[in-house]
Amino acid sequence: MATESTIEVKVTPVNADVSKMLDKIYLIRRDGNNEVNTFLKAVKAERSTALRAAPAVTGLWNITFQMPADADISDLGDLVVDTNGSLLFAIAIENTVDAAADAASRYVVSDFGINISAGNVLPIYNDDDSPNVAFTVNNTSYASIKNRYLLSETGTTTPADKKWNGGSWNTTATPTVADPADDRTAQPFFAAEVGKTFTVKLDNADDVFAYYVVLDKDWALESAPSEWNAWSAYSFEGLNQVYAAEEVANLKVVSTSAVGDIVGFRVVVVNYDGTLVDPDGKSFYVAVGPQSSSWNAVNTVVTALNPNELAANATQSAKVDVTLSAVTGANNFTWTTDAAQNAVTPAFHAYFLDANNNILFGTDGTGAVTANFANVKKIYTVATVNNWLQYTDNKVYNGTLTINNSLGNALCTLNVTFKKVLPTGAPAGFSVKTNQLAEDGTYYSYLEPNVWAAPTATQGTMGLDQVFNFGTGLLTNYQTIFANSKTGTPTSVTVVGDGDLIVAKSFIDNTTTHATSVVYNYGLISTATPTADYKVTILGFPTVYSNIYNHTYSWRWATRADLGLASTAPLPYSTSIEYGAIGTVDLAHIFGVSTRDSKYNAFLSAPYLASLQVVSAKLVSNANNLDEYFVVTPDPLTGATTFTLTEKSGSTNPTADVASTLVLTAKDMYNNDVTIRLSMTVTKR
Repeated sequence: MATESTIEVKVTPVNADVSKMLDKIYLIRRDGNNEVNTFLKAVKAERSTALRAAPAVTGLWNITFQMPADADISDLGDLVVDTNGSLLFAIAIENTVDAAADAASRYVVSDFGINISAGNVLPIYNDDDSPNVAFTVNNTSYASIKNRYLLSETGTTTPADKKWNGGSWNTTATPTVADPADDRTAQPFFAAEVGKTFTVKLDNADDVFAYYVVLDKDWALESAPSEWNAWSAYSFEGLNQVYAAEEVANLKVVSTSAVGDIVGFRVVVVNYDGTLVDPDGKSFYVAVGPQSSSWNAVNTVVTALNPNELAANATQSAKVDVTLSAVTGANNFTWTTDAAQNAVTPAFHAYFLDANNNILFGTDGTGAVTANFANVKKIYTVATVNNWLQYTDNKVYNGTLTINNSLGNALCTLNVTFKKVLPTGAPAGFSVKTNQLAEDGTYYSYLEPNVWAAPTATQGTMGLDQVFNFGTGLLTNYQTIFANSKTGTPTSVTVVGDGDLIVAKSFIDNTTTHATSVVYNYGLISTATPTADYKVTILGFPTVYSNIYNHTYSWRWATRADLGLASTAPLPYSTSIEYGAIGTVDLAHIFGVSTRDSKYNAFLSAPYLASLQVVSAKLVSNANNLDEYFVVTPDPLTGATTFTLTEKSGSTNPTADVASTLVLTAKDMYNNDVTIRLSMTVTKR
């Protein structure tokens, strides 16, 4: 058993408080002998937390036994072993500890399965084969902290640190020799803030008994005796007291007058037999600085973009407004961050901008740490790894900037966070061109036919550069998808960037709506889908495939202005016809008007680029939509620009004028029917 050892046991009832029974807890040998308790005492009992998912009270306890350091263990061996080997012990609690009815059931609480062994801990020594003194200062190994082996930091001659000569405790004439392996003059000082605790902890506490920390008096030779006098005048906490080997020494420089000074400390470690592990201990030197200040934390967010338009390690986060203070005495800095997924650190860098967006300082070494931080107005961050998949979506990565003076003392710290988010919309500058969508949000795509002359076109085309402003995004990353726009599989048509939308004539009917979505492909940027491109639908609207003869086109009898006539000139046509008369209709007297684009305005006798062909006509009564009084010749009208209205056989003179409509049917360039309706009157003869 070591100086102190802990055993887990279970007691009943489970709510019994064993911590109040320490004087009733003892070890008992299988044969009932309990003399071992003169050497070992129960000193602590704590509820076990080994069963994390168990109820709060389980009856499990950790009981710690201790053997005092001054115990004479010479007779212990006969109690714990015999000629057959180790004897077994159990833990017992006296049943008189509780007067309750169940007290009698509380007796031996462990099996007879405990082995006890004890012996002297052999001393260890600092020698050629093993240094045997190792400790950390605030988690920094002593081996990485400056000492004054033969020389101070300013060049003053100092003693050599020693080790035991021959590898063991020696009281003869020359027990020690120089220890060049402990030359740490090239290492930096340990930087400590005045009034702030720093710790010393042994690395091998199980091998030794105790240690203490003192000022490094024999090496305080700068302007001797001035340096020692200064150190002696300072106030410290935690020095000149003995610590058990496993204890942590909490040290503090209390005096503000020590700020800017170098102070040496020496750790002396003692074996169980009272001998020193190292003849003079091991020192470490501290640069005492003022208490550092902290600027308000800065939280940055960067939106990942497609790597083929902007590299990850060139994408700036949004700039954050800051107010910082000037730093006096800045000499160097440290910058630490959480690691990216591939363990790269730092995961990001931070950049400090003035009012004109000039970089005054960057954690990658840009600018200078001596810059006037009071002039910093904004901070942004940039990833260091050129791969967005190395940064978990929406994860916050922490970074800490520490600005130090020339001795390594922290003057100011700044915590900076970096978070990668995924884009939710379009790249900057993307929009639909003004008034390309109708008031109801529909896009009437005026597809240009591959042949304008009616009715021979087979397809229509529209360049998407006429529809969208693409902004800063790469054209190749845009995809516009038009649903149900072709036969086969898939039925959708996808246009990349500013390419052409091409649709077969059977889909161009001026009526049917096609769901349309604009998608931007941001590439491999999301850790949620690392093998699939991250795409965002940035816009959606219905599309109707149109030609110029849709709801924006209308027809009328030509006006004098249309015909180029004076306002008082007689019109060359009449919109009424007497029953029984013969009338002539000239398509040159019918005028088409486009509210979308006036270039399409044209007489029916000469439509825009021959894109319309009249094939039939009839004069119908408005009351019943029947051609009751006239017939049209020729029939069909294909190719004709005039036609004749003659009395219909079997008809009779109406008793009154008949409101009527001249109905013309034409074929557009896609062979769709276009109906033209013009008001007329059949007058009573």
